[in-house]
Amino acid sequence: MRTPSLAPSPVAFPTGSTMRLMRLLLATVLGAAMLAVVAEVPAADAQSGQVIWVSPGDDLQNAIGRAGVNGTVVLRTGVYRGQTLTPKTGQRIVGQSGAVLDGEGKAGGAIVGTRGNHRVTIENLEVRNYRAGNFFAAVQVDGPANNRSFVNGWRLLNLNVHHNLGHGVNLGNGAKLLRSRIHHNTQLGVGGYFNTNPVIRGNTIYQNNTRNNDSGNHAGGIKLISASRPIIQNNYVHHNRGPGIWCDIGCGGAVIANNTVTDHVHDAAAGIQMELSSNALIRDNTIRNCGRFDESWLWGAGILVDVSSNIRVVRNRVVDCDSFVGVIQQDASSRDAVAGLSGRVNNIRVTDNIFRANKGNGKLNRIGVVEDTGDPSVFDRNFRFVRNAYTGAEATTYVFDGDFFDRSRWRSQYGWDQGAKPQGNVGASGRPAAGGPVSNVRLPAPTA
Repeated sequence: MRTPSLAPSPVAFPTGSTMRLMRLLLATVLGAAMLAVVAEVPAADAQSGQVIWVSPGDDLQNAIGRAGVNGTVVLRTGVYRGQTLTPKTGQRIVGQSGAVLDGEGKAGGAIVGTRGNHRVTIENLEVRNYRAGNFFAAVQVDGPANNRSFVNGWRLLNLNVHHNLGHGVNLGNGAKLLRSRIHHNTQLGVGGYFNTNPVIRGNTIYQNNTRNNDSGNHAGGIKLISASRPIIQNNYVHHNRGPGIWCDIGCGGAVIANNTVTDHVHDAAAGIQMELSSNALIRDNTIRNCGRFDESWLWGAGILVDVSSNIRVVRNRVVDCDSFVGVIQQDASSRDAVAGLSGRVNNIRVTDNIFRANKGNGKLNRIGVVEDTGDPSVFDRNFRFVRNAYTGAEATTYVFDGDFFDRSRWRSQYGWDQGAKPQGNVGASGRPAAGGPVSNVRLPAPTA
């Protein structure tokens, strides 16, 4: 096994890149126009709570207007070309099996949330070939504008969102993305900005960032920015070019649990990454094959904790990653100024995990804490590694306080990972999620 250098990585997150991202987000306040939002039918002309069935070739926004608040629009089987939908409060937009929204490479967004229209359900649709653009999404519940979210309580169920320019889906406050397939989108699978209580559960998210955007900036499977109390659970996230699951810039109170995250090897990407965030629980996930052989620092981690605090990493199974768990203190002052953060890694608990390095896996198989600030007090900030098991034929390299060493010193000098084996079941349980449209969706009879 080649000896890793402890010098700062040449692929470290570029200083100030997130500041540039935030400036871009602020600059896009008026950018929603690119999504070709269709004017809504005036409220005085709309009947409330109607069920409208439509066929390919019909004007879908006209049907939304006729259905009214709390109404339902049912899309019969077929392809609906080049249309953008802006639903009203309480509406359900649902497709028969085989209902497809196709942007034909021209339309900006398929479904776009607008301020004040809440509690919408989008169900059982395929969405493809839209051109939202980077940072925007084909299914755009809410977008990167005004540093807050204005749309609440949407549910996205059984969707197949693929081959779109930009993101597949962007969430809003309290949005739930359930049992869907999000794949082959050019920048990111699932995104969200300044959302409270979003839920991403039971989805398959794969092969996103097809245009090879900078995976150290904004690309990959899932990335939430400044989310409050997100739940990311029971998803199968694999083969994205960039991190699998990523919370960045002030994510607080995240629960990332029971996911299967595999094959994120592009540019030393992490499986699960917490960056400039706090108070997260990362538990019961299975993570395999992250990072590629990279001699510098602790990139390519199954679980990467980057300039974050109060993070618990519990009962995960991490197999064949360049680093099992990498804890990194970077000089993030430029980003802290934007996000109002302390920029300190602190109080990290890594407990009851299983780390496995199979023979000949071509990884560095590391774990530990590193910094590039020149401040040795970093290593006094309450790190704990308790009851973790290290298995497999390849030896683990332990990294701490500017040095790397073997297991005996890890235990004797720091007192870590002594005693009992991990407690409880470790890793994600059950089969990976599938998701997508179904054939047995319940549809109402038309009323108009």
